[in-house]
Amino acid sequence: MLIKILLVDDVDMFIEVQKSYLQASAVTIFTANSGQDAFRICQIEHPDIVFMDAAMPEVSGADCCRAIKDIPSLQDIKVVLIADKNRPGELEQCQAHGVNCNSLLLRPLERNSFMDTLRNLLPAVERSNARIKCHIKVDVIDSFGAPLSGMVHDLSQKGIYLTIEHVLERRCDLHFTFTLPDTENTVFSAIGKVVWENTKVRQENPDQKGYGIEFTSVPEEAHAKLAMFINDNT
Repeated sequence: MLIKILLVDDVDMFIEVQKSYLQASAVTIFTANSGQDAFRICQIEHPDIVFMDAAMPEVSGADCCRAIKDIPSLQDIKVVLIADKNRPGELEQCQAHGVNCNSLLLRPLERNSFMDTLRNLLPAVERSNARIKCHIKVDVIDSFGAPLSGMVHDLSQKGIYLTIEHVLERRCDLHFTFTLPDTENTVFSAIGKVVWENTKVRQENPDQKGYGIEFTSVPEEAHAKLAMFINDNT
């Protein structure tokens, strides 16, 4: 299961900024523009963590946090309130509810403080970005349907690094299948694309080409198996 993160703010721009901080993380993102919607999503989706603006119209972030923490089945959801230090009384309101929220951030947000708070409250986020050195044979179907084979040397939840004797085109869908070296010999399949080429490999061995691959489509069950494998080996 991917980590679920709920971003809550009545200003869409602030949500987009926070989403940009999470681009490199293997997480599922939900968004809400009000305290009412945030509370409803918490009841339906049960996110692992909520980053929420403290001062929204009608139901404030502080009040929504208190409502979440008052329900036993939701109390394990981590809540981070975001206050604007330049708005009179907002910081004090958050501090008054500090017993309920798990952490407090001040706007303007910085990526480092946002990600540090996330990793401190959910260490599994760090593991989701982990990379494992390996040596796994991979079958590749290129954009023309031609079957190829290569070797995976580096594996993460976001993608792989592989070497192969064939030229792989950028921006084209490629199908990858390989067997994870776990106890079940799980067969992993995904769609991905080339995001970079290691030209140094070609200089050292003209017959080999090295590519960084980003997964663009992974079945949920396969992603869960991959995440379990990486977590067990990091």
